Amino acid sequence: MTASSAQAIDECAKIFNDAAVTYPTADVRWAGAEKRVSPNPLAPWFRWMMQHTEGGQASLSCEHGERRWRREGLIIVQCFAPLDKGGLTLAQRMAESVRDAYQGVGTPSGVWFRNATTQEIGTDLSWYNVNAVIQFNYEEVR
Repeated sequence: MTASSAQAIDECAKIFNDAAVTYPTADVRWAGAEKRVSPNPLAPWFRWMMQHTEGGQASLSCEHGERRWRREGLIIVQCFAPLDKGGLTLAQRMAESVRDAYQGVGTPSGVWFRNATTQEIGTDLSWYNVNAVIQFNYEEVR
């Protein structure tokens, strides 16, 4: 299976969006679609980003001149919870729910996830921050 980069981004974002509903009071923010208003310091929130880091040719060309290209990178979801409301524990649970949503699954167009983990970052203004970090890879035909 192969995916375009647009398909891969959409399918990866959908997995996160489906996981985020577990926290209905949390604000969801997307890298590249920033809001002008700061998050509510009394509420939890997420920031999702997908970063392509590696890529290369994965096949020779076919009779139509098309080749497969390997695409790899990271999905990083920053999970923030208010310090005065059990921030460490809540942020950790938020990150674990995101990690678990990606762990061991793939998308319809063939994006695969591996090495899903959480990373405790620490305090950031009024919140405690824990990140979910997931490696992904897929192949694109061009």
